[in-house]
Amino acid sequence: MTRIDTLALAGKRFNYPAQPDIDDRAGSNGMSQDEMMALEARVDELLREFQRLKRVQAAHEEERRGWAAEKADLENKNQQARQRLEFVIARLKEFEQAS
Repeated sequence: MTRIDTLALAGKRFNYPAQPDIDDRAGSNGMSQDEMMALEARVDELLREFQRLKRVQAAHEEERRGWAAEKADLENKNQQARQRLEFVIARLKEFEQAS
């Protein structure tokens, strides 16, 4: 008799058949038909989860690039505002000295 182990992956729990005892094995490859089907189902499930995680990662990367572009834009605007403010301060000092 085989037991079912649980694997936690990305917060989701997956059940998969544990390695069977020697007495439970059948066939030339050491796996019963049920075990082979369970393993195939588990591989399919892992592949679907992998594809989902790839999509999530791509979305996060796109979001990160957007934040980086926004940061660069804000830094540029901040520099321009600083330059304008320094110009205004310099002009006020000129007026003050001319008075």
